[in-house]
Amino acid sequence: MANMHTTAKTQTPKSKVTQYKQQGNVAFQLCVKSQNQGLQLDMKELMTYLLTVVPFSLATADGYLTKTDKAKAFQYLTKDCPDAEVPPVTETLTVYDGNACFYYLKDIQENFRQISTKVFDMIGRKGDVVFSTDQYIPESVKSMEICQRGCGEKLILRGETTKRPPDWKSFLSNDENKVQFIKLLLILIWRSQSCSGYSETVSRTRTPIFTFC
Repeated sequence: MANMHTTAKTQTPKSKVTQYKQQGNVAFQLCVKSQNQGLQLDMKELMTYLLTVVPFSLATADGYLTKTDKAKAFQYLTKDCPDAEVPPVTETLTVYDGNACFYYLKDIQENFRQISTKVFDMIGRKGDVVFSTDQYIPESVKSMEICQRGCGEKLILRGETTKRPPDWKSFLSNDENKVQFIKLLLILIWRSQSCSGYSETVSRTRTPIFTFC
């Protein structure tokens, strides 16, 4: 309940360092005021609730969403697990991160048919394949986080001959753009006759599998 006189520094998404000081005496004043004006609240009941605007488990004091690096937990999950023997390529299911493929494209082509074909050519020719992309749910935690990073303008994809935008990463920063691109890639281009010859280049006993999430 006392003023702990401790400070903390945090860095905002715009690389601005801000210093905060925790003031426990504010919480004490709230508890005192709760007993005034004829309220006479039960202190035991009152202290079961957080005395902050939002729980610190959800957001920081400056209003940003609380984030954790989930990748750090992987080392604890695999700590006592021996390395598995890697099976042959023809018996391996390869999972591609679709969004990573979009972001790491180099020498991007002029229109979306050429871009989609280039992504298609990046996929391995042996074994089964899962091409997985993200879901984009409005007002979700992930959507809010992406908006904080900045959002590009919406582009209407009228077809496979639509020219690519000048700034590719700005295009991908808009969720609606990515949804349009994924639908165009899946429904119109990857199911076209020009991409149907893919199965002829792989083993006759195995056929690649494309799934979209």
